[in-house]
Amino acid sequence: MIVNLKLVILLDKFLPFIGPIKRFFIAFYDTYSPLRKSYSQYGEDILIEKGLEGITANDAIYVDVGANHPTRISNTYLLYKKGWSGITVEPNAALLKLHRLFRKRDIQVNVGCGNKSSLLRFYVSRTPVLSSFIEQEVKHLAVVKYLPIMTIDELLEPFKDKEIALLSIDTEGFDLNVLLGAINTLKRTKFVCFESNNDFDESKKIALLLAENFEHCATLGCNEVFKFRG
Repeated sequence: MIVNLKLVILLDKFLPFIGPIKRFFIAFYDTYSPLRKSYSQYGEDILIEKGLEGITANDAIYVDVGANHPTRISNTYLLYKKGWSGITVEPNAALLKLHRLFRKRDIQVNVGCGNKSSLLRFYVSRTPVLSSFIEQEVKHLAVVKYLPIMTIDELLEPFKDKEIALLSIDTEGFDLNVLLGAINTLKRTKFVCFESNNDFDESKKIALLLAENFEHCATLGCNEVFKFRG
């Protein structure tokens, strides 16, 4: 049976329960379609891939925190399509199932990341991309779950000898906490991409945190890209 992808997307606007079906077919479509120029929201993946020239999939991995959908609005899927692999961290178990189906080379982890190990409430939105560990960030709340929190440094302990080509963070207001738990990881990271999320104060703190070893490359839409100076 052939499914019209545009029709599925249109129906999702009027029939919210069709969302999981839409997300599946979008991932299926992208997996078996020819390579696109970009899969990220504002072309972040194009900029980052160009900056990784000379570095191969054998040399480094990517880490995608708040990975959300496996193919759309993804800063790492272009690299995946070109043979790279890495670690995707996604607290929404339903979305992580899609990663396991369509990104089999990656390691998928169903936790949250923060500045210390803990157990936190995860506020799941009916629009999954807007889910967050911060209640005020979430509109159209669907359910609240408790999830373990790990630091990036803890999470990557088994990969401490691996270079990180890209650390992509999109956690709806929790990005600074994630980076505060990645101090050792940042020392071997080429690119960092995070969502400014219209929070000037948080973005300024992140920029100060990165300033010692990173330079600002670009502001692309709501996302900031930093490159390691080394």
